[in-house]
Amino acid sequence: MRPRPVLVEGDAALWRRDNDMSAMQKMKCQICGHVYDPSKKRTDVEPGIAFADLPDSWRCPVCGAEKKNFKEIV
Repeated sequence: MRPRPVLVEGDAALWRRDNDMSAMQKMKCQICGHVYDPSKKRTDVEPGIAFADLPDSWRCPVCGAEKKNFKEIV
């Protein structure tokens, strides 16, 4: 078993991006239906960024809806 890496402040999002698949859920905009898929390349966000790690100011690239208007796709 590999030891868990020691994290310094600011590295938690990077560790989660690389190691925690549950943080990589697809999220769907309830306004326009756009799906945020962290594995896809986009112009506004690098691939591999979990939805939870997006800044609160992030908006839907299609309709401009706030982050709170997205729901997890199960």
